[in-house]
Amino acid sequence: MDGAEIATLKSGLRVVVAPVPGVESVTALAMVGVGSRFEDKNKNGICHFLEHLVFKGTAKWPEAFDLSSAVDSIGADFNAFTGKEYTGFYVKSAGAHLEFALDVLSDMLYAPQLREVDLEREKGVVIEEINMYNDLPQRLVGDEFDGLIYGEVGLGRRIDGEREIVRGFTRDDFLEHRKRWYGLNNVVVVVSGSKKALDGLGKKVAEYFAKGEELGRVDGERVLGFESQEDRRVRVVYKDSDQAHFILGYPGLALTHPDRYVLGVLSVVLGGNMSSRLFNEVREKRGLAYYTHCDVDRYIDTGSIAVAEGVDVKRIDEAVRVSLGVFEEVAGDGEKGVSEEELTKAKDYLAGKMVLSLEDSRSLAQFWGGRLVTGDEIIEPLEVIEKIRSVGRDDVARVAGELLAERKKLNFSLVGPYKDEERFVKLFG
Repeated sequence: MDGAEIATLKSGLRVVVAPVPGVESVTALAMVGVGSRFEDKNKNGICHFLEHLVFKGTAKWPEAFDLSSAVDSIGADFNAFTGKEYTGFYVKSAGAHLEFALDVLSDMLYAPQLREVDLEREKGVVIEEINMYNDLPQRLVGDEFDGLIYGEVGLGRRIDGEREIVRGFTRDDFLEHRKRWYGLNNVVVVVSGSKKALDGLGKKVAEYFAKGEELGRVDGERVLGFESQEDRRVRVVYKDSDQAHFILGYPGLALTHPDRYVLGVLSVVLGGNMSSRLFNEVREKRGLAYYTHCDVDRYIDTGSIAVAEGVDVKRIDEAVRVSLGVFEEVAGDGEKGVSEEELTKAKDYLAGKMVLSLEDSRSLAQFWGGRLVTGDEIIEPLEVIEKIRSVGRDDVARVAGELLAERKKLNFSLVGPYKDEERFVKLFG
């Protein structure tokens, strides 16, 4: 993979050109520096809703069918996603259709129809999406965990919003949201893939996205903050089901923290794959869970590390105790700390996964777009792999001890057929 070229245009738009040798596809991705954590509380879900609306028609392709038919006609994929700190839109196509992809992408962002009739119709779609996620305990327990660990401020709120808020959205709300956040200086456009297609691309991006200049510049600051934790937090949501789903975790590290690569390695040792400690202890040895995995979330100013499991409702106590025990073994000073063999396997796993993902133009685009739009460290993917490989056993032991040793910083969310929250509080001593 060749190095990426990064430029900032006069409009403030940041453009990344990232070639991938040996591929014929290209991905054009626009990342906007706004996600659900930056929404006003009474507009929770508007980032996600706008993501839906831009597919309903643009100036050049007035109806949703016109837009989708045009993209289908060249065999391309297009979609969007909303996170807590960004919103992304992309078109992935054959390299020969790159200019068309840029035309579609820029029209979606800067010439959407935003018709009242589409808005009212799409409210029903978004509400059904919220209902779907409420009925998926694996998703619901994650939303509950975020609310528990981050509190009532932005990071603790749902990305898709609340039904009553969604019902109240007006066209003016979306016009105001775009004016506030979609100025070109708050956007990163990444084009990655076929080296031949990317030659001389910079001027083309500027031409297609010039229509965004009418929104002006984004001048406001993104308000950060989260509720700092002093005590253990437990939340139980009753749901009549044959399987219980829980997340057990601790505050983690911010996006640019010097130990973030160490934490990534630690999470793999704990529950990143099928040879991890949690998978072996919880599923293989005891048959307590169908799934068990450890994940790290990193945001601009904070983060978390947590295990998520779907377990037998009759053996929930054992599953929680065993999982907590795995965390505390790794955090301890004894012989059960991370071994050299585990460390090497985890680093090789992370490096291998990254190499595989970066052979895909969309994954590479998201790598660069995510870093620029959130203010993460701007380094080449191969440098990231070097940082992963430089993690030592002492580093992992230190970070595990700092983050996982204090039960008072523990957070536990559970969705299942239980109403007695105190029962679970007692499990943590």
